[in-house]
Amino acid sequence: MSVPQSSPSGSKAGSLSVQHLRKSFGGVKAVDGVTFEIAPGEVAALIGPNGAGKSTLFNLIDGQLVPDGGRVLFDGQPLGGIAAARRARFGIGRTFQVAQIFGTMTALQNLQLALVAAAGETLGVKDLLWNLHADTAHALLAQVGLQSRASSAAANLAYGDAKRLELALALAARPRLLLMDEPTAGMAPEERQALMQLVVGIASVGNMAVLFTEHSMDVVFGFARRVLVLSQGRLIADCLPQAVRANADVQRVYLGDAE
Repeated sequence: MSVPQSSPSGSKAGSLSVQHLRKSFGGVKAVDGVTFEIAPGEVAALIGPNGAGKSTLFNLIDGQLVPDGGRVLFDGQPLGGIAAARRARFGIGRTFQVAQIFGTMTALQNLQLALVAAAGETLGVKDLLWNLHADTAHALLAQVGLQSRASSAAANLAYGDAKRLELALALAARPRLLLMDEPTAGMAPEERQALMQLVVGIASVGNMAVLFTEHSMDVVFGFARRVLVLSQGRLIADCLPQAVRANADVQRVYLGDAE
């Protein structure tokens, strides 16, 4: 299947549609009939207790897991049967709770490698990575505030800087939808605020949709314009942040313990 060059009639470029998605592991319904849509430029949070199905849902959207039922569409295009690596070429990016970076490479080299992959290029034995995409890599580092750490080994970066580098790696493929799995986990409050301000700014300028999971309610209610709540694999709320705070079901299964 080729990467679509334009959106089908009636769909918006960068729109995500999850329809009646289901996934079970043995007798456990990890995702149970979940349906929602994310529009271009929208920043939405996905919250819920541990074991609610958030990571499973992300893995279904980005192709790491195959659903038992339902489907995922991007730009109106069904993604069934398309592997995770190919979904990235459709414009779906992903960051993880633990930053996925190459510790022995510099921050700049990490990005150069990501740009090579995004361009569908291959490296021969005689190719020198540091000759490739250097200007674009430096620009991405500047975008996330890491220009001064370009020559630092990724393993030596502070935790917050490693998360910024992972964000830059995801941006290297120019995603129109970014999935972020607990992007601020382990960060100090000021680091959480700075990272999410960066993400929201990038989403606004680039009309990029963002769906993130998060346990820090200051991040959820400070930066999400919409909140989706999972409980035991089912979507129990999908509304504005202020409405989620007042939702009795959400208070009962999650916020009552989280705050």
